[in-house]
Amino acid sequence: MASFQRSAVFSLVLIMSLLWGFSQAKDVLVGGKTDAWKIPSSESDSLNKWAGNARFLIGDSLVWKYDGQKDSVLQVNKEAYAACNTTNPIEEYKDGNTKVKLDRSGPFYFISGAEGHCEKGQKSCRGGSISKAYTRRSSCSLSG
Repeated sequence: MASFQRSAVFSLVLIMSLLWGFSQAKDVLVGGKTDAWKIPSSESDSLNKWAGNARFLIGDSLVWKYDGQKDSVLQVNKEAYAACNTTNPIEEYKDGNTKVKLDRSGPFYFISGAEGHCEKGQKSCRGGSISKAYTRRSSCSLSG
């Protein structure tokens, strides 16, 4: 009986540890690599493709690594994202090591601040699957 109780307690502690680890906010490198914030070489290299396959929790942070002398990250609204409008961003980051906390559910829109880069595909939309728990991913929609 004591052996069963020890096994049950051990199993409970193990399960709680696993759940705790899965529920912790994390830093996520955009594109999965340090040189990902650039004009994509093809559609399959698109950051939106990467973002559509990733899962995020409220509290996670997106991290960009880039040359701050040549580029920047602009957080914009849906309309500016669709039009690649860099004139009035919500936030502008130029430090080369940008970290943005996902503090709410819903879409986040990011474009390059380097002239002409957004129009060539250097942008990322994190869609509506950001939640309090990991859920099935969803893509960013510009309709509606």
